[in-house]
Amino acid sequence: MLVDIVSRGGNLCLDIGPRADGKIPAIMEERLLQIGEWLRRNGEAIYGTRTWIRPCQWTGGDLPYIRRSEYKAPYDIFKETIRPPVGQAAKETVFT
Repeated sequence: MLVDIVSRGGNLCLDIGPRADGKIPAIMEERLLQIGEWLRRNGEAIYGTRTWIRPCQWTGGDLPYIRRSEYKAPYDIFKETIRPPVGQAAKETVFT
């Protein structure tokens, strides 16, 4: 999801905040550490990039209608990549 959003010039908001006592819940801390580890290995595909001429490459099939919005637009990365509906194209590659 992060790479897909960055490929279109966006930023991914993780919506992780501390509890009232200032501590980050353990499950959220674990996810942040996992994302940090992934970025340590793959960060050059994210940091300092910009939108390319084409943000992605699709397989054959009908392209899905993607509603554009400034905030909280519905987004199901699995329907666009791994499990598209029958006859619908899937994203094969994203470019940054």
